[in-house]
Amino acid sequence: MLPAVTISGLAGMGKSELKRKYISLNKAINRICHWVNGDSAETLRASLEQFGGYLKVPTTDKMDAKPLQLLEIVKNILTQVRVTMNLFHEGNYAVVIDNVDDVYEDFITVTKLICSYSRSSVIITSRLQDVLSGETEFLELSEWTEENAIEYM
Repeated sequence: MLPAVTISGLAGMGKSELKRKYISLNKAINRICHWVNGDSAETLRASLEQFGGYLKVPTTDKMDAKPLQLLEIVKNILTQVRVTMNLFHEGNYAVVIDNVDDVYEDFITVTKLICSYSRSSVIITSRLQDVLSGETEFLELSEWTEENAIEYM
């Protein structure tokens, strides 16, 4: 099982609000939290490139200025996050991949790469039921109270 949870529910059920609340309540555990838009391969890449730029990690090849492969960008981000986290000596890195309403190869690959790094976890929101075929914890929003859902996560 990956260190990840998928929050599923219809639009307006409170998926985004639940993850915001969870991250807020767990700031001491998740010292660094990064949110990316996962509704398509293009928006996932754009979100990761933007975060890479913020961290000042390479997102383009130094020789020809062409964009790096997506996995190289993610590896650069994870390397920089690890350096930053070593300054804290504690805590985890959480990535929220929001609005994954279509399962595509880049999403799967990026999620598994992030989860492979120690002290990293992923929170996925989706209208789909279990976007990673049983590889994550699964939380379907329906009649749950906010307290029950946060406790479960």
